[in-house]
Amino acid sequence: MDGQTKVPRFFFKSSRAGAGHNHSDNNSIELCAYGRHLLVDREAPPYNVDHLPVDERKDFPWVLEYKGEEARWTANNLLIDGCGQLPGVNNKGYNSTIPNQSWYTSEAFDFVQGTWTRTFKTGEPMDLEEVRSYATKYGATIMEASAQLAAATQLNAQPQQSFEATHTRQVIYLRQANAWIVTDWASRNDGQKAKAITQLWHFPSPRLEQNAKKTAGYSKILSPGFEKEQVVCDELEQRILTNNPANVNLAILSAVPGKIQYIRSFGDKYPYRGWANASASMISGYVPAVDLQVVYTPEQPIVTVLVPIPQGEKYEQRVKSFSKDFKNGQTRIKLKFGDGTDVEYVVANSLTELTTGKAKANAEGLLLMTSQGAVQGLSMSRFDKNFAFQLLNNKMSITQDIKVPGGFTWQDTLQGLVPKY
Repeated sequence: MDGQTKVPRFFFKSSRAGAGHNHSDNNSIELCAYGRHLLVDREAPPYNVDHLPVDERKDFPWVLEYKGEEARWTANNLLIDGCGQLPGVNNKGYNSTIPNQSWYTSEAFDFVQGTWTRTFKTGEPMDLEEVRSYATKYGATIMEASAQLAAATQLNAQPQQSFEATHTRQVIYLRQANAWIVTDWASRNDGQKAKAITQLWHFPSPRLEQNAKKTAGYSKILSPGFEKEQVVCDELEQRILTNNPANVNLAILSAVPGKIQYIRSFGDKYPYRGWANASASMISGYVPAVDLQVVYTPEQPIVTVLVPIPQGEKYEQRVKSFSKDFKNGQTRIKLKFGDGTDVEYVVANSLTELTTGKAKANAEGLLLMTSQGAVQGLSMSRFDKNFAFQLLNNKMSITQDIKVPGGFTWQDTLQGLVPKY
């Protein structure tokens, strides 16, 4: 944070493979609001066993399975049939901008799209001899070593998969409401239909203050975090709601047909899940933190709404109503926020004629927002024309085309630094 603690910060990572170290984090996001981090990345892994505290070195292979450079568990992105993206390496550089990566910003909305086509695969099988060696060398008891080997054998028994897939993520920031709509399209490119899509969400650890000597100033930007019981999942409502009274909170609202499965981890071992770095360094021990897997059947695009809630306020004060329906192969949501902002958003798997209120467009996504008397919207698709519009006297007029920028510079304004495309 930069001192402007009321200003939200949303980080969206979408880039091509580069030289050197690459992580499986394309189309991943992080979120800060009202001066607190709410969704975070799980930080860098240790490069060697000496980067771990002595009492954690017996678990080194498990730490790499969870946090290594090609591990699929530590960014806020998604898995396709349990497989995560491989980061890839490119040492030659690029001479053009990234195709199909549209950007847009205005007083009403921000919009960004990322598309990533790459091999998705399950993790590499664990080396049982390596597991045994680290466990015995660094002080694991016979019982602990046996438990590690049994868990590694069970993990290795899971089917290995590898296939090319495409993940497109669009993010819309509703500036007046201070909320985000995230839409995910994910598909296998090997002719098989994906059976499960898993979103991954990572929350700040609540234990950093308890490790103040290790964390130094690191804990100040991430604390107080969330205990496991403070991340409440409601499968019927398709809603995640944090409830730490000492913190800013977050609502994650899903809109998908069918059932959702939530899987929470907090300081789990063998395999490691739900761990955060104890300091802002790879040379670090680990403290428990909530990792959340949200498993969907991918019949239609996955729509997720992220609503930060100021400390001391309740969810019902921020969101007055939230409804959804799934007719005609489309997902439609309607939101009414506490400040009076009304939002209707409809999304489909392919270009089709969509309507929201009096707005109509041939698109994959159509958004209409009414706020302070103004009626504005966005028409979006993954590969076709995108544009912003307004409704005046029930007539739709385009205000700006949304394009792939050729580049941008930072411009200093009274509102702070803003990108100039």
